[in-house]
Amino acid sequence: MKGKDTNKGKDKIPHPKSRQAKRDFRKELKKTKKVQAKKDFIKEKQPELAKLQYFKAEVELFAKDEFSIEEIRKMILRWISRFDGELRELDKGPRKNKEIILKSLVHNELKQFEDGIFVGPDITNALGVKALREWSGELKTMHHVPTISYQSQGGEMTRQLLNNSSNSSNSNTQTITTTTTTTT
Repeated sequence: MKGKDTNKGKDKIPHPKSRQAKRDFRKELKKTKKVQAKKDFIKEKQPELAKLQYFKAEVELFAKDEFSIEEIRKMILRWISRFDGELRELDKGPRKNKEIILKSLVHNELKQFEDGIFVGPDITNALGVKALREWSGELKTMHHVPTISYQSQGGEMTRQLLNNSSNSSNSNTQTITTTTTTTT
């Protein structure tokens, strides 16, 4: 029987220098760049995600609607010292590279906390605690949790509200003095 070949054109490979081949190449390149950008974004946000998950676990231990500045300071210091056990073990062994990386990470986080650029969830009020408890733990919904910048110098701890939208440049700063001193 004579008839049209229904598979015509589907298995054809375009000439390497044709316009269609160039279009296909650009399309594949665009896809790979998009996948790589997504991987880079996830890798970049991973430390922030881990920090929020830690604070969520800390908040869920207590049945409180808001936390005092002193409680938040203790949570932050526990977060910063999370690698202490691993560092003690690394002091005994030959793995100096990992020890250097962990010490650098701890030093940087402590410096952020002292300089006032340590960003954490706003759990000083009931709305922030509620948002953190309702947060699903996923990267795509992380922006629903309100964040603020914490600072600790001497016996003083400052919190600075951060706007999640980039349109507003106004920030609200409150200074709260605590009676305890910061250990370094």
